[in-house]
Amino acid sequence: WQKAYSLVGNVADTTVVPTTVHFKCRFIRLTLHEPRTKEFWHPDNYEDTELWNTMLSLKDFKAYEHTGGGGVLGFQSVDGMQYTTVAYGLRQPAEWIITSEEDIATQDIHPGIPYNDVGQIVHIALTKQRVGGTSTQRVMQYSFYRNGLT
Repeated sequence: WQKAYSLVGNVADTTVVPTTVHFKCRFIRLTLHEPRTKEFWHPDNYEDTELWNTMLSLKDFKAYEHTGGGGVLGFQSVDGMQYTTVAYGLRQPAEWIITSEEDIATQDIHPGIPYNDVGQIVHIALTKQRVGGTSTQRVMQYSFYRNGLT
């Protein structure tokens, strides 16, 4: 197990994990320690202070799946079988990527640098140049520009 988020000494009624916490996983494990109070009545012996006990509880837990982004612009063959597309949020939220059929030309653009482009006007351009290859294999060079910068 790897720790994605930890909160110590929480006394709030609601804990919200920051939106900057993003991780890939198949399973999520929650570990609760140290209840806020030990003054909980035993359900069968209400008001008997000798039977006060500790209780850890989780009222609500929500995990959201990143369902992926979508293509913004790109190149496509007439039959649609070959394509190269600039996509936003496809692998990771707030990241740009160049993607293609069967991941032939798929590559991250400035990985690890998130852009908060949602709701913003962004000028993007993609240039494509054949730099080699054969009749069955293409070797292309792609240049991605965001707001005039590569």
